[in-house]
This record gives sequence, structure tokens and C-alpha cells, in this order.
Amino acid sequence: MKAKQIFGAALAAVSVCTMTAAMAAPPPKAVATATANQPADQAPSPKCSGHGALNASGACECSAGYAGATCGECQAGFSGFPSCQPVQVCGGHGSVNAAGSCDCSAGYAGATCNTCGVGFSGFPNCQRLQCGDHGTAGANVCICNSGFSGAKCNECQVGFSGFPNCQPTLCGGHGSVTAAGSCSCNAGYTGATCSACQSGFSGFPNCQLVKK
Repeated sequence: MKAKQIFGAALAAVSVCTMTAAMAAPPPKAVATATANQPADQAPSPKCSGHGALNASGACECSAGYAGATCGECQAGFSGFPSCQPVQVCGGHGSVNAAGSCDCSAGYAGATCNTCGVGFSGFPNCQRLQCGDHGTAGANVCICNSGFSGAKCNECQVGFSGFPNCQPTLCGGHGSVTAAGSCSCNAGYTGATCSACQSGFSGFPNCQLVKK
């Protein structure tokens, strides 16, 4: 009986010591966790070339217009690293619509707005054709009325004179009318209306003596 009492007392003492040690031990530290989608640093990071931030997994999340593992290049559709800007796919003269094609500004045409539209000329600074009162706007040039010529139909055609009322010139401007009503051509010109170079001359309407 006495042995059992001694064993019981010892067991009780061990239990008390175990409980005391457990109470004295510090609580376990919490383990930090983060999701892959949770940014660890929203500020631009040197590791991302200054054009992106590191996420919780340590990878770069690039700013708009930048790409690459370290955001060290321009994203597709952008150019000019390190200042990546949208590529002007419409030549700077239009905008991309929802279908991905160009809607050109007034006066411009073409798949990439790289030509002047009908009635305009002077690419890349397309301006409306000015044909005055003596012509009409064609595709990209003025179509002058009979007797008129020039980029703006603002001069008389060869064989006409008196702008702005261009009229046929008698004897083509290269002779004079005789009393009989026929043409007396200047030196170097010939024909009923002096409309050709005389033999030994060339370069109508500015006939010059042919050098031998």
C-alpha cells in the first residue's frame, strides 16, 4: 500500500511540471501568407525597369504599354521604348474603329489613311483642291475647262490667252493675221495657225533653232 501511495505522488508531480512548462512556453508565431494576385509593392520597381511593380510572387506586373519579364520593352501596338506610345496605325490621320480598321480624318483615304481623299491633294498635309471657276476637282487634281490649265486652272492653255477669259489665240500666238485672213508666222514657226516648228527648228511651242 505504501508503494502505491509513493507512485501516485510521483505521477502527480510529473503532471504538474508538464502543465507548468506548457503554460510558460511562448505561443507559436503566425506564418505570413499572400496570394499570387496580391501586389507586394504598388510603386514602380527598379527590377521592372521603372515601368511596373512587383506582385506577391516577385514577378513584374507591367504598366500599360510595356511588356517583358522586366517590363523592358514596348507592348504590341506601342513603340519608342522607354517612352512607349501607341503606334499610329492610321498614319496620324485617323483612328482605329471597333472592327480594327481606320476611320480616316476628312481629306484622307486609304487603309492606313496614307493618301489624300477625292478632291484633296498635297499629302501628308491634304488640302481641298482649289480649281476656281475654271475647273472641277478630280481624284487628286483639277480637271480644267477647255482653254485653261495649271494646278488650279488659273492660267490659259497653250493656244489661248487673256486670263481669266481665255480665248483661242489667232495664229497660236506665234504669228499675225494678214489682210487676207491667213497667218504670217514668226521665224521658226509654220502651219496654217503657226502651230508647228519650221524645218530646222524644234521644241514647240518654244521653237528653237536646231544646233548642227
